[in-house]
Amino acid sequence: RMVTDDYDISPTVLGSGYNGVVRLGTRKGGSSTLKFAIKRLKFADAAAATKAQLEAEVEIFLAMDHPHITRLVDVYESEHYLFMVMECMEGGELFDRVKEVKRFSEVDAADAMWQMLLS
Repeated sequence: RMVTDDYDISPTVLGSGYNGVVRLGTRKGGSSTLKFAIKRLKFADAAAATKAQLEAEVEIFLAMDHPHITRLVDVYESEHYLFMVMECMEGGELFDRVKEVKRFSEVDAADAMWQMLLS
């Protein structure tokens, strides 16, 4: 099954990283208000050890259920890519918030650290 069989993938890029981009998506036939982050990782040219490590990471991610960790909903593999469908978190990046306020109080820093440590 292909990711596009189950999800509409928007051209809207939510983020990008070393291995690929993360796009906004919605489930076909589902609520258009329920958003997903769909990460596309280049898989074709990866070494066997890298593929094994990524597969182990996906298995761990699928087994996790924690309120402070983004939930992995579905995984699809094509000939060239691995697609990870995750719940869409729209709170933004902590680093961007710190840059915006220019000063991050000790209380805010302690709260942010506490939330990270809980996960």
